[in-house]
Amino acid sequence: MAIYRGAGGSGDATNDATNQASVATTKAAEAATSATAAATSATNAANSATSASNSATAAANSAASAST
Repeated sequence: MAIYRGAGGSGDATNDATNQASVATTKAAEAATSATAAATSATNAANSATSASNSATAAANSAASAST
């Protein structure tokens, strides 16, 4: 006999558990993909910061050369 489970309707506990395990697996994969993307963005940001620092140093050196 099915048990009424509210708005989701009746269901079988085994099927519900299997479905939820599938959803959890999918969400874990999505989280891993997001973590990889975040790590890539962090690396890109660090590279941009290094480039900006190098540009600032070059600008300072050019200014020093121009003043002499």
